[in-house]
Amino acid sequence: MEAFIMKASVLDTELSGDDVEFVIQQCDKVLNLDSAQARFRVQAGLILGNLLIIAKNWTIADRVFAKTIKLFTRLVTWSLSPSDQEWLLRKVSISLPSIATFAALYAAESKESPAEEVALVSLQRVETCRGMLAKLIFQSKLNVERFRAKDESAAKEYSSLLKQLTLFETAESNEQSRIGGNDNVRRANVIQRRAHIARRISELENAFGIKPEDIDVHTLKSLAGQSALVQVVMESNTAIAFLVTDTGLRSIKLEELNALDVVNTHDVLYGKCRLSKAKPLGVAKAGRDLGEILRWLWDKAVKPILLELGYYPRVRGCHSKQLPRLWWCASGLVSQLPFHAAGEGLEDGTKENVYDYAVCSYTTSFTALKMAQACTAPWDKVLNDGMLVVGMPTTPGSDFTRLKAKEESRSIKDAAGLMPTYIANPRKVDVVEKLTEHSIVHFVCHATSIAHNPSSSAIVLGEQGASAAEYLTVRELKTIGLEKPRLVYLSACSTAENSNIKLNDESIHVASALQLAGFPHVIATLWEVKDRASIPLAGLFYKDLMAAIAATGTRETNHDVVPYALHEALCEMRKSKSCRNPLCWAPFVHMGA
Repeated sequence: MEAFIMKASVLDTELSGDDVEFVIQQCDKVLNLDSAQARFRVQAGLILGNLLIIAKNWTIADRVFAKTIKLFTRLVTWSLSPSDQEWLLRKVSISLPSIATFAALYAAESKESPAEEVALVSLQRVETCRGMLAKLIFQSKLNVERFRAKDESAAKEYSSLLKQLTLFETAESNEQSRIGGNDNVRRANVIQRRAHIARRISELENAFGIKPEDIDVHTLKSLAGQSALVQVVMESNTAIAFLVTDTGLRSIKLEELNALDVVNTHDVLYGKCRLSKAKPLGVAKAGRDLGEILRWLWDKAVKPILLELGYYPRVRGCHSKQLPRLWWCASGLVSQLPFHAAGEGLEDGTKENVYDYAVCSYTTSFTALKMAQACTAPWDKVLNDGMLVVGMPTTPGSDFTRLKAKEESRSIKDAAGLMPTYIANPRKVDVVEKLTEHSIVHFVCHATSIAHNPSSSAIVLGEQGASAAEYLTVRELKTIGLEKPRLVYLSACSTAENSNIKLNDESIHVASALQLAGFPHVIATLWEVKDRASIPLAGLFYKDLMAAIAATGTRETNHDVVPYALHEALCEMRKSKSCRNPLCWAPFVHMGA
């Protein structure tokens, strides 16, 4: 069966006539074969759905994807280790959210359904089958609260089971106690215990009627509030933006956004010869090349979206606090495009840029945004918990440059009047402990983004003089249970980068891991950054943040103060001659509420 699936997946666009009919029949059999492994059924569904889309049989294709997605959502369960979950997703999830979304869109349009219904069905599809690893954790956190409302003893048992699974994941992430290799007996024992815990979790959920909640129009409008939520989806040579505001849902086609251009752009931004790694003599040219990319993205995608939202044209030059908010959420090929920085530079003051029209944030999914917005701690409590600065002026190992961590900490203190707790060159265990004690955490360190194994991407730590660095990985970060996190600022390279094409809809990186740990606000970077940008930006950000909190009231929750403070700081930094190169300011992003 596996050989047939692999062969069919290669040939599905090259077949014709009787061969096509044969593949359709065989894939339909596999998809509906209850005794077949779920991943083979999902792969068969993908091939079958693709062939039906090529034939423009949208209604049947949509039905096939509905069944495929139902099977797909059952693949990622607590019974599997995180590494096994990722392996499965690499095998079966490529393009599924995007393709299934387009099938639902065209099927609904063929029935002449109302525009809002068309958009809703499409958004439900993309949300259902993306971010599966994160959704498992987010959903478990929601379920704990739902159990508490029904039965306290069941809630305690459910929480205990989840903690046991966390211990397995912590053991797997530790190289010295990694499960696998030749220790087959131990591995089999762990698999059996995980399966037992997963069955009990499922039994509890079924007994108390705890099920994932569907995304409906009301939920989406509530998430957008007085702002806008934009979901961009691309497959083959078609891109569509779904727009959510408090007035409703709708979609527009981005006719001029070309798949080949997107792929080439991704390679230029995140490939081996990426612009952000330019040698000193090539930085100016790299900046100009990035400027061309940002202008292209403005013309082909961002400007048409702002025009449809009514954000463009409008009076330019107004204060940042008067601008509307806009959340970007993207799937498929476009998932790593810098929508927040699209537009032109500031050379003569007349250039158009998204910064003139909206305050941008990112979310990896609607579920992630919902969890972030659920944080209601007022700022006075957050400030009382204090701020932690984790500095790594030197990093063990020969591959890491020195960082001006003390200078950045001083910039925060001088600009914002804050008195952060500063720890230099800490061990990994010390950082994990300190994370539980502070609501605001600022990292000045190196970070790694590992494309082939994104869960091994990490914050780099270690004591001065140690023989080797310590890596606080994505796999470890997401399992840390934090009770009072509010804001984490990652002044480090590539902390929001996910360049693994096969897992781009999973958004696995350091920033998303910290969201899973509980931080509703994360300041992160899409690629490499330099001290000359990081130090002044940190000071400007915290200065603007403290001013905004003081203006709105410390007893308010007010999530908006964080993205507006970053927006204001970036606008100020872009005016500086030393930071006009977009390589300096474009990588910084806000993720969360």
